[in-house]
Amino acid sequence: MKLRGISILLILMLPCSFSVLGCNKTAQLDADEELLLKYDWSIMGELAEHRVTLPTSFESAPGQFPIPVYWAYNNELSKAIDLDIEPYLGNEVIATVYELKEELPPFLHPYKKARGVVIKSDTQIIGAWIDKGRHYGFACSLDRRSFEDIVGREWGEWLLDAGVVDIDNELEKRLAAMLPEQIIETYYNAIDEQDYGLAYACFSKRNITYYLFTNMDYSDLFNKSYSETYVNGRENIEAIKMEGAKPYDPEMGKDFVGYAVYLDIKFRKEIIQTSGKNRMFVILTNEVEDLGWRIHSIGTGP
Repeated sequence: MKLRGISILLILMLPCSFSVLGCNKTAQLDADEELLLKYDWSIMGELAEHRVTLPTSFESAPGQFPIPVYWAYNNELSKAIDLDIEPYLGNEVIATVYELKEELPPFLHPYKKARGVVIKSDTQIIGAWIDKGRHYGFACSLDRRSFEDIVGREWGEWLLDAGVVDIDNELEKRLAAMLPEQIIETYYNAIDEQDYGLAYACFSKRNITYYLFTNMDYSDLFNKSYSETYVNGRENIEAIKMEGAKPYDPEMGKDFVGYAVYLDIKFRKEIIQTSGKNRMFVILTNEVEDLGWRIHSIGTGP
């Protein structure tokens, strides 16, 4: 009889003593839900849980895939609610992505669907923000404030102040000395030589942030590489030669210049464009003071 009583007692204890992972998961969900509810966000369901390693710093070297920019930007949204990821740089963390019931604030419309992202070190919440998901995830803080409102300064100034850009980086200084046409020529020559790191270094930091989210799976946190973003992108170009560039006015203000660029391209596989003579429209921006011009966008029309 005593043994039977002990067996019954053990069975009653199973849910908490033999399902530690399940109990921890419930506790973590409760903590995340409590935080989101504090700011009037309701969880509809968990989209995914990602185990990720934070970068060792927020600095984003020229040509590097902009994962440090992702964390630097969202840390500003986290600091708005008194959380801070920076002390945990270089460590492994858990990022949980939730689908939320409420819509994004009006200043983000026409985007409406909101995702909540909560970052934990072990069981401690160290960061949290609201995210739009694909195709451009940056959104707002849990208290519905914009990035611009939180940091209170221009994008280029923030890049320097947050340590995202290092003006003493040798490649940054070399590119800073170039005229707009030289940046364009450097970009296309780099593609021809398959030096994709140099090619992406010719882009503005704002431009490369789009690669974090374009064509991303909705449950992902961000893309991991440039090649994940565009299938048959720059790697699809077998050879490319710049044959000239003609300035045009992009009507975007004093910090922007535009060029119609004439190219001879050979594609490995013709998908949208055909091999031969092509014309692209390239807009450059003076994004960061003292760092010269970088490519803001490239399109088939002005």
